[in-house]
Amino acid sequence: MIEHLLDPLEFASVLTRLMAGSIFFIQGYDKVFKIGSKEVFTTIQPAFKKIGMPNQFTNAFTFITSWIEMLGGLLLIIGLFKYLMIYLLGIDLLIVLIGMSLIDPVMDLKLIFPRFILLLILLLLPREADVLCLDNFIF
Repeated sequence: MIEHLLDPLEFASVLTRLMAGSIFFIQGYDKVFKIGSKEVFTTIQPAFKKIGMPNQFTNAFTFITSWIEMLGGLLLIIGLFKYLMIYLLGIDLLIVLIGMSLIDPVMDLKLIFPRFILLLILLLLPREADVLCLDNFIF
């Protein structure tokens, strides 16, 4: 009975989008509302200062990436502007990777790599497989 609801490719697409969106949303929500931009800034500022990055840039970087993660994750969950969100979150992930590498050049990639793989899978799955994507109903 349940196998008639979604075929395996459709289920994989929806599940991957929901997982990726949830991870980014929770991470961004935590940075925006629980930890706060000031604390995130305080954590990364010394590393950026070492390479001569002005505090204004670091502060903007912190603010923008936190909001992209939260809003991008939410929009990915509901499937609105799916590919735009995948691209923005991918760029965000690259920025975070560079920033974290400045703090610790031999950092553990366990926080970055799963998010990268989920975004990559979403890009490789056929567009029509994501049957529960809000984009399909609007556009």
